[in-house]
Amino acid sequence: MPGHEFYKQALPEVQHLGVVSFLTGGIGIDEARAMRGERMKYPLAMTFVQRYGESSQFLAHILVEISRDDGSPVLCATSEGPYLFADLPAGRYHVSATTDGGRVIERNVEVTAGGHVDLTLVWPASAGAH
Repeated sequence: MPGHEFYKQALPEVQHLGVVSFLTGGIGIDEARAMRGERMKYPLAMTFVQRYGESSQFLAHILVEISRDDGSPVLCATSEGPYLFADLPAGRYHVSATTDGGRVIERNVEVTAGGHVDLTLVWPASAGAH
């Protein structure tokens, strides 16, 4: 793929919290393209979107908390862009994502060995939004 190395250079650094590696970012065209190229390498890939009537906008600065099915915490991080990809072991997880305005979306996901879950979290337009 022409330009592949250029986009690799645009990738943010992989971060680590305990045993979980994760990648977050996607601000700007080059970084977003580079992130999308890495998406399938992570068992859980999240995208954060805000609805505004008929249109939508990517969100950043989302507080993401992931816990195991038994409630034990796995990852607590703030997205640096509209994407957060986590290298999670197989298992069932509870995901809680909070905007900087305090609006929360929660989902349960199951990650299988060698599998991949794409999770797009969409906040509906708030009352009074135009």
